[in-house]
Amino acid sequence: MSNLSKLASKWSCVACSLARFLAHGENPNHGAVLRAYFRLHLKIALSAIINRPVRSLSLLGSEMQFANPHIFSLLLMEIFIEETYKGCDPPPTTIVDLGSNIGMSILWYKRRWPDCRILGVEASPE
Repeated sequence: MSNLSKLASKWSCVACSLARFLAHGENPNHGAVLRAYFRLHLKIALSAIINRPVRSLSLLGSEMQFANPHIFSLLLMEIFIEETYKGCDPPPTTIVDLGSNIGMSILWYKRRWPDCRILGVEASPE
């Protein structure tokens, strides 16, 4: 498979996920999440032109910091757009997130259950 075919296949999958999110997503902030996703990819494209790395993005009122914008994009897609955690039952009072990476899941949990206490632990200093 050529690189162009791989890229077309990837973006076809992304388009399907975005359409599914718009039609069936439970997140009441559809528009803000989609705008953040597209803003991120615009910043990534521009960063290649101006040779300045993308290291942060505003998402739902929080400034998210990251080392790798492509990993951040994957987390944004998985947690907020594909809604990986949407079948989770509400926690009693506390969530312990072991391996919380940069905190995307914590942001999702806090949006879903604002009164819940959340403890996030990440071993990697990056």
